[in-house]
Amino acid sequence: MLYETLKALDRENEFKRHEGRSRALQMYSFAVCNLIGGVVAYNFGSRIAVLATAIGPVISFLILTRILEVNKVQKMETLSQSWKEYKTLISSSFKFVLKHKLIQWNILFFSIITGSSVWLLWLYQPYMEFTGLPIWFFGVAFAIFNFFAATMSGLSNRIIRNVSTSKVYILLSVLQLVPLLFMATIIGRFSFLFILGHQAVRGMLRPVISNEILKYTYSDKRATVLSLASLGSRLFFSLTSPIFILIANDGLIKNIFMQFYLLIFFLFIMYFSYQKIPQKYFTVKDDVFDKQ
Repeated sequence: MLYETLKALDRENEFKRHEGRSRALQMYSFAVCNLIGGVVAYNFGSRIAVLATAIGPVISFLILTRILEVNKVQKMETLSQSWKEYKTLISSSFKFVLKHKLIQWNILFFSIITGSSVWLLWLYQPYMEFTGLPIWFFGVAFAIFNFFAATMSGLSNRIIRNVSTSKVYILLSVLQLVPLLFMATIIGRFSFLFILGHQAVRGMLRPVISNEILKYTYSDKRATVLSLASLGSRLFFSLTSPIFILIANDGLIKNIFMQFYLLIFFLFIMYFSYQKIPQKYFTVKDDVFDKQ
């Protein structure tokens, strides 16, 4: 909806900046809620903390009632007709992604980076406990993660403004890989700060990849293709996470090393496959903003 609105205003080149700001606000709210949630749970109990999480959705619903969709198509159709059209949209979007090698690559890259982040996510607290960080500091650590990711998201457009897209992919890959190596080899109370590399990726990834996907995708398929990217990240995690279950008893550090080696393997595949994408897919078609 953001991209379509900016396109209607002839300002689609501002998408990365606004998407970055949006993600930044989201993660700043995560950080603040990390701190507030801990205080509420400690003083009033977990039940009140859970009930407090309803505040956000209520506010979001009120905001949603004021949002206007640009170029909205008015249709009078039955539920069965709507369902048939929905299935057609899903099918045509799948076919579009399978044909467009560059969009396909971006979805796979997004899936690998996002899915591999979740590998480590479930080890954040065990790792902090392993390195001797006090448990009371865990909430502060997560707040630091979210504040940093939010800042990187807000600055993402400035950071990558004059950098080629291929170099941005390399930067994201390095920031995803290096923290794993440092976490496994440099053990100390503040080793959790190496996770900030992943948080930088978390802040920058979606604005970059979303922009790359949306500018090559037909208007009527944009939301669906972005959903396929999110689905891909969950499928990637679901298919690969059993590996870490099998080696769970071998120790935390070995688990992190395995994440490092496995991620290198996938990123090398992505690097060589990127080189083979035909040049024609890097051109935005004139009618990409029209409904097919």
